[in-house]
Amino acid sequence: MALDPYARLNWRGVVANRRTIEMLEITGLRSELGTLRIPQGSYTTGVSASGGTHAGGGALDISVRDMTTTERDHVVWALRKTSFAAWYRPYLAGVWPAHIHAIAIGDRELSAAAAEQVVQYRNGQNGLANHGPDNGPSVPITVYRQDVDMSYYGPERWDDKDFERFAKKVGWFDDVSNLNNEPVTQIDAKTSLAYTHQHATDADKQATLAVKKADEILVALGKLVPPPVPPV
Repeated sequence: MALDPYARLNWRGVVANRRTIEMLEITGLRSELGTLRIPQGSYTTGVSASGGTHAGGGALDISVRDMTTTERDHVVWALRKTSFAAWYRPYLAGVWPAHIHAIAIGDRELSAAAAEQVVQYRNGQNGLANHGPDNGPSVPITVYRQDVDMSYYGPERWDDKDFERFAKKVGWFDDVSNLNNEPVTQIDAKTSLAYTHQHATDADKQATLAVKKADEILVALGKLVPPPVPPV
């Protein structure tokens, strides 16, 4: 049976459903900041200042401790790119520490308060009681479709139902034949696809790290200069 996107898991010290976890892990890859710290997850009413937004699924708070302003803003952008309604919340004495608040758009287990924040996000507002303007980065609003995209875990984690959906979606999977006629080295098309996906994913990660390291070296040597800021 396929993975249940709404299975609740204990993860990084909080509770969240699998769909939300997958979305945040994609965000971590996009932000290139590695593992993001999560002080508050979903399905909890333990923090009164949250106003019930974390009582259902799809809700997360991300710590901004040790992040620069640029890194923090980049995380908000990456969260929005992955289909979170996300805002930076600055420190508010006696209420909350500085953090990023995120709600997974399209989560079917959102609390009423979280669903209202998604409405505000769609309306260009800040998700707070004052319905102020959104001051975050402009990102096209999408709804993450784990059941269709299967974009993070990939075929190495799919079961038969996932492969059936894939075959229907692409229309050619069942026609693929194995051209290797050596019985000892033959593998089925499903396994081949899984290996290809995993190696491509690993290669992409290594290439990203290599480019980043090369840029750091060039900056240190004074050989890499940021592009000029275009005139306003």
